[in-house]
Amino acid sequence: MMRNDRQPVPVAPATDSHAAARLRVLETAERLFREYGYQKTAVADIARALGMSPANVYRFYESKRAIFEAVAINLLDVVERGLEAAVRVDGTAEQRLRALLEANHQLSMRYFVGDSRIRDMVAVAVNERWAAIDDHVERVRLMTEQIIRDGVAEGAFFTDSPATASACIMVGWLRFCHPLLIDEPFAHGPELDQMADFLIGALRAR
Repeated sequence: MMRNDRQPVPVAPATDSHAAARLRVLETAERLFREYGYQKTAVADIARALGMSPANVYRFYESKRAIFEAVAINLLDVVERGLEAAVRVDGTAEQRLRALLEANHQLSMRYFVGDSRIRDMVAVAVNERWAAIDDHVERVRLMTEQIIRDGVAEGAFFTDSPATASACIMVGWLRFCHPLLIDEPFAHGPELDQMADFLIGALRAR
């Protein structure tokens, strides 16, 4: 029978215990990845820090890669929530698009710059084209596309393909948000505000 109320369904204690243990594995793995790097951290190290056997760790995550993917997903989820908050502000599509670009830069600076271990972790995920990274990029692109569609509806933007335009915006902004590029020297490139002006200006209705 279908439930007609909206009260949460009680969760069995065993499920709570399993979820808590998975979280402990994840938190410990992230700490070790940050301290020693992804490549130098083994499942045995995670197990030792938790006071359990490697076999017990494998009850919760099938591999070291699965653990890291979960760490990456958690980190990217924090970034996405920050982006969603930035674009919920009142304003025109142009103002919201600029807020999205600036937030993407600021969040990337906050979470990826100054931590070489995190950079190494991200490099592995990007180079191996992990699904978590591709999914994150696509969700951000969809946020961008929706703002562009809103701008077209307002008469502020013009494009025959908001999907293509959003992909172009993403590529154009890569220098200011990619964890492996954001703090690299770029002597002859545009400043952040100049690039934002250029990308937004390319969308303005003629």
